[in-house]
Amino acid sequence: MRNTILFFLFVSLSIILVSNGNQKPQWKGTIEEEKGVKVINNPDEPLYGEITFDLEEDLSIGNEEDENYFLYRIGWPVVDSEGNILVPDQANFRVQKYDKEGKYLLTIGRQGQGPGEFERPWALCVDERQNIYVRDTRDIDVFDGNGNLIKTFIAHDFFGLFFGITRDGNIITINQSMNRGGMLAGIVLVDEKGKKIRTVAEYKSDAFSFGKGVDLGSYYTPGLCFCPINEDLSVYGYSSEYKLFVIDSSGNLAHIIKKEEPPTRLSQKEINKVLDDYIERQKERKTGQKYSRSELKKTSKFPKHLAYFRSIIVDDKNRIYVSRFKSRLEEYRDGDFDVFSKDGYYLYRAKISPYPHVIKNGHVYSRKSDQDTGFVEIKRYKIKNWEQIKEGFRF
Repeated sequence: MRNTILFFLFVSLSIILVSNGNQKPQWKGTIEEEKGVKVINNPDEPLYGEITFDLEEDLSIGNEEDENYFLYRIGWPVVDSEGNILVPDQANFRVQKYDKEGKYLLTIGRQGQGPGEFERPWALCVDERQNIYVRDTRDIDVFDGNGNLIKTFIAHDFFGLFFGITRDGNIITINQSMNRGGMLAGIVLVDEKGKKIRTVAEYKSDAFSFGKGVDLGSYYTPGLCFCPINEDLSVYGYSSEYKLFVIDSSGNLAHIIKKEEPPTRLSQKEINKVLDDYIERQKERKTGQKYSRSELKKTSKFPKHLAYFRSIIVDDKNRIYVSRFKSRLEEYRDGDFDVFSKDGYYLYRAKISPYPHVIKNGHVYSRKSDQDTGFVEIKRYKIKNWEQIKEGFRF
């Protein structure tokens, strides 16, 4: 009898353990509607907990001895659908294209102000037809995959280091402008003639200061972050609140993503550390204007709270990675991300180091810079646990 009871207890316990192991995670958020737009309210805890991307370097591009591989003070690299790697090589006034094995393919552009020439190629975007859009000082030049110039977008009336191409062939980007109230940061939709189709969103920005002296508080100032998801969707958010807006190619709201998280107050201890660090760096400089502690305090505008995030990137599965803003009192980690599904559900709190500029096809692409020489290498890392990372959530 005793053995029978023990047997049934063992079986029951086994069933409970197996059942618990097979249980789906319970999403504790809510879904609302604001003016006909779906709003996903996420709790502070991610569905699948924390994850660290397990990275293994499998490619390095950069060679100071070879002109085709000499990269100097570059912008963010871009990877097309075939795995080719494109690099806006700002200081060398060109765009370099390499295949997925790192082999040099071609150079696009040269220094100048004529068609297909660059003053400062800042940023890149590649559309679904493999056309390459290069953001220069005054315009956006469009090349085919072989580097032949197709057309030029007039871009002098808007500013955008990060931009996307819509299915209609328009540009969607961040715009900075001034009015009587100060600096404005907005999301704008622009046609190929440089004409603004519409302003999607606009925020009063304190990100730029034209006063005298040094504003050490600018590091903490919230800002407008933007990233294209594909030719149909983009995502943006102003980092003073944890709220992301997903918009379609016409700039209309598709849905809103929120995350419940209390603000982190900027402490006096941290402000003192920023001031102290700057004073120490001044002592090491032999030239240049130097400021007293009281002058730095007077010219620096510190916000009450830390910004929630500092950038947004998207992978090829349309997952949204929100780079978390870090206090300078913490151990510095530049790869802390909140990961959301394309539908807006908070999936992971992720650690990705080195910092990813591109996440695509199971790889992370990053830059490694020499601060003294300005020489840059492009590094690619295989994500060894890529297949384990969930794409979304089903009720």
